[in-house]
Amino acid sequence: ARDPGRAAWPRPRFLYDIVNNCESGLDVDKLDYFQRDVSSAGVDGNNCKFFELISRSRVMRCTDGLERICFPPELYKSAFRAFQTRYHLHEEVYTHRTVKAYEYMIRDLIVGVHESFRFRGSRLADVVHDPAKYVALNDSLLDMIGCHLADP
Repeated sequence: ARDPGRAAWPRPRFLYDIVNNCESGLDVDKLDYFQRDVSSAGVDGNNCKFFELISRSRVMRCTDGLERICFPPELYKSAFRAFQTRYHLHEEVYTHRTVKAYEYMIRDLIVGVHESFRFRGSRLADVVHDPAKYVALNDSLLDMIGCHLADP
């Protein structure tokens, strides 16, 4: 279901759905990370090649008058494989005990440096309120924390 607050956005609604499709769940961001994660983790991705699904999608006006991203009926198997791939990744990778252990260790590390570590002059808890700083966060944060902890 769509968020009622999105109706006020002054651009065509389908533009947002390209990156975060809350109706079908099939968007370029999700399909991209499915393909990346299947390749990186070496799990069965059900022939995870979604280029055709993306390249043949079209924006169409539906019977309710809204424009939506639509897929040709003959690609229903590709769409189904995308959801199968999502299920397999969650079962075999995202919730794997080793992955969860690393997530907890990283969380503990971040909580442990909460008071002493600064990212661009701010505590990490405050960075989420500063968009310019927040968008600069990436995995190098762990290296920065490592250097911070190595400095006496």
